[in-house]
Amino acid sequence: MWIRSDLKMKAKQAFKKNYWVAVVVSLILAVILASGGSSGNNDKDNLSISRYTQSVGEDGNVAVTGVTYALNVFEPLRVLTAPLRAMMGLVTVSMKVLLVVLLIILKILIFNGLEVGGRGFYIENTYSNPGIGRIFGAFRSGSVGNVVKVTFFRDLYLILWSLMLIVPGIVKSYEYRMIPYLLAEYPDMPQEEAFRRSREMMYGNKWKAFVLDLSFIPWLFLSEVTFGLVGIFYVRPYMDATNAELYETLSQMNVN
Repeated sequence: MWIRSDLKMKAKQAFKKNYWVAVVVSLILAVILASGGSSGNNDKDNLSISRYTQSVGEDGNVAVTGVTYALNVFEPLRVLTAPLRAMMGLVTVSMKVLLVVLLIILKILIFNGLEVGGRGFYIENTYSNPGIGRIFGAFRSGSVGNVVKVTFFRDLYLILWSLMLIVPGIVKSYEYRMIPYLLAEYPDMPQEEAFRRSREMMYGNKWKAFVLDLSFIPWLFLSEVTFGLVGIFYVRPYMDATNAELYETLSQMNVN
């Protein structure tokens, strides 16, 4: 049995004693865990053009004739530049696809390892003052291949569960929540064991963890109001330290 206020009190004490290092680690975690921006569209421009041509048509036959004449004059130029525009469009799409692929590769090979290292930093920060180099712990462990594999399947399963509907994806995200913490302490832990232990640790605790996350909403709102400054220098390390305290508590409960 754990109490939310106790976890948060311990978390404050833990990250404040190693404050600046915790801020930097949480900033790195926030960056690597941030979702990529969605591609925009040009529907606004198309609507503007459509409205313009409609308004021209409503002005009378003279206006329509003028537009038709202008289109006829520039038609050869439009035809000549069509292949170039098509090529530029293909290059743009190819660059977007390449960027997405590159981000996926970085996520699998680098970012997940840094996430595990960041969780390891906060675990150690509950009882000592680790340095920022702890965030590279997964790469120094000699078992980075296993870390990459297990976190890859975690992400894959979360995507597949999310495709079913939003709620199963959310439930599974809480069920798999302790996987990076387990890998931070035991980087050579087999995939099946990591999933099993995380499932066991979160059994009966998913709803309480959800409520724990909700309790940070006022802080996140304050972070938005201050353009992210409160988030960088207080909220993010506070949340990361609280989650580490949750892991430590559930680990002891699971052992007992």
